[in-house]
Amino acid sequence: MKKTLTSLGVLLVATSAVAATYTVKSGDTMKKIADANGMSYESLREMNPQISNPNLIYPGQNLTVGAERVVYVEEAASVSGCEACDNVINGNPLYRPMAGHFYSVTDIETTVGGYSNSFDNWSLREVFGFGISDTLSIWLDTTASTHKFDGFYPWSNFGGGISARIIDVDGWKGDIYGKLDVMGGEDWWHEDFNLYNWTAGMKFGWSECLWTLNGLFEYDYTNTEAFNWGDKGIRGYRAGLEGQLILTSTLNLVANVVYEMPEYVDNAFTGMIGLNYNFADNGYVGIYAKQVLAEDANEDWNLAKDTVVGVQLGLDF
Repeated sequence: MKKTLTSLGVLLVATSAVAATYTVKSGDTMKKIADANGMSYESLREMNPQISNPNLIYPGQNLTVGAERVVYVEEAASVSGCEACDNVINGNPLYRPMAGHFYSVTDIETTVGGYSNSFDNWSLREVFGFGISDTLSIWLDTTASTHKFDGFYPWSNFGGGISARIIDVDGWKGDIYGKLDVMGGEDWWHEDFNLYNWTAGMKFGWSECLWTLNGLFEYDYTNTEAFNWGDKGIRGYRAGLEGQLILTSTLNLVANVVYEMPEYVDNAFTGMIGLNYNFADNGYVGIYAKQVLAEDANEDWNLAKDTVVGVQLGLDF
């Protein structure tokens, strides 16, 4: 049985070879049937050697009127098919690595326009993860950045997390996750200069070959000590939508909009849109832009003067 894998991850399975047929009706003749099927009388005779007398055919007889053709039936691909699109690293917001697979997502960002000089400030973020099982994964991430006045701050952020898939029914996917980020400046390893941010979150949505759409909700708790639960700390909430749209076998759009509700800071919407190019089954490179719409003290909403632009590289191996 021959199988052909399409670019969107659907298997076309050859099940049988079938010849086109016609059932004789009352009043039919071989010439009339040949004309109706766009073929010559001689070709129809050759395809039906069982008709010894072409002038004597009966209603209900089956005549071959076309060449043999292969019938294909669509089936989901075992790895790259519709049910497994979230295992393909292409910017899908519901992506998760398969068991035993590592993944890496690298972002380089800068700001353009606004109060700062364009391309003055840069940041580099690396996320490196591993699939413990098909439903459980872990990751580490770190960020380095340049600042216009303070020079280069290596490892200004270091953290890690764990994610579990708790819903996986057809295209419906649901994840819960938690992470800890250590945020600091030049001496991030020095406890007195650091902030420790715990995040608990969940995602739920639909993912298939052509598109993905999911909601997310996250709760943040930030303190000057990682396990100082008795202190009030700073709390925040985050809710939003994420999506992906497949354009071709190598191009896809990604976008999100997130509403952030931190304590002691004005609420804000953050939006992102990007375009990814899948240069291999296990890798992509993309470009994106982010913009913030923030609420000020007068409860007016204003777009940020700076726009963040970036390049992203993702690999699964």
